[in-house]
Amino acid sequence: MSQLSQTAIEAFKADFSGSVVLPNDVQYEEARHIWNAMIDRRPSIIARCTSPDDVVKSLNFVRRHDLPFSVRGSGHNIAGNSACDDDVMIVVA
Repeated sequence: MSQLSQTAIEAFKADFSGSVVLPNDVQYEEARHIWNAMIDRRPSIIARCTSPDDVVKSLNFVRRHDLPFSVRGSGHNIAGNSACDDDVMIVVA
């Protein structure tokens, strides 16, 4: 994700009504954890959506920048498929 500019991230954050959590943010450790504590993944960006519009903006962002992404909902996936390393985690719950 190193190819992504800080300007692109800031533009995404400015147009997003939920919260965008980055690895250097205080809430990152809590935000990245999933139900299965055996899964320890570190996404590059966590987009915590508060509306369907945020989901659309997140998907448009990953498409525009050709970024890998995962989606975390309110269900519990024991396999940890809702999180990947170095991706954009889209949180919809």
